[in-house]
Amino acid sequence: MSYATKKISTGIATSIIIASFFLLQTPAKAASPALYWITQNVKTSKHRNCLNFAHRTMSDLKLSNIKKSNVDVSGRTANTHAAITCLGTRQGMTAIIMVAGDGKESKRVIDKLREYIGKFV
Repeated sequence: MSYATKKISTGIATSIIIASFFLLQTPAKAASPALYWITQNVKTSKHRNCLNFAHRTMSDLKLSNIKKSNVDVSGRTANTHAAITCLGTRQGMTAIIMVAGDGKESKRVIDKLREYIGKFV
């Protein structure tokens, strides 16, 4: 075997080994959290009041890392992220409640948020 042939063979073998290493390092399949959303009529005609109700709802239900902006309120539990925004309709304000995370916990959180924010007068 000539020197050039040995060099090409070594280069091909090295390339195959490197390619095999990267192909075998496939990342774990990423789980995508479920996203749930639901609406709830809120007894106010003012957007600011609806957001205040959303903030109080998350606070009273002990969500953590609560953040309020001009358009939404967000917070989280251990395995669920929640956000509430408000939309004016002919009937008044409607809270749009969205949660993402673990299916069982997310369903429990969205139900509690909807029930609680619907109680404000």
